[in-house]
Amino acid sequence: MKRFFVLLALSAGMLSCTNGGSTTEAEKSEVSATEKVDAAKKEVMVIHDKTMAQMGEMGQLTTKLKAAAVEATDTAAIYNAINDLAQAKDSMMDWMHNFENPDEMEISEEEKVEYLNAEKAKMTDIAEYTNRSIDKAKEVLAKQN
Repeated sequence: MKRFFVLLALSAGMLSCTNGGSTTEAEKSEVSATEKVDAAKKEVMVIHDKTMAQMGEMGQLTTKLKAAAVEATDTAAIYNAINDLAQAKDSMMDWMHNFENPDEMEISEEEKVEYLNAEKAKMTDIAEYTNRSIDKAKEVLAKQN
């Protein structure tokens, strides 16, 4: 009888250890979905942060372009470059104003990933436009010197 209780206690202990430490498929899927959302959000924010870091350079280029316009005879290229820098900045500000934190959205994890992928595409376009605008401004300034 003593053996029976010992075996019963050991069996119960083993079952509680294996069941308590395991996760169900639904829990694994939920964790995966949450990780996908976090990864997608991180991708968007990496592009955002890199582009935001260029805002200071864009301001400096705008200042230099405006100063160059005072002495230039042909100012069309200068003002086009200034306009492109302003549009790149406005695009970034608009994106930030309209971006919604998916953690606060009442939609499924899959929909959050879709939303973030769309936002990543928008942010990528803004980053590319920003880079082109900076390159163009530098080119215009180089021609002025």
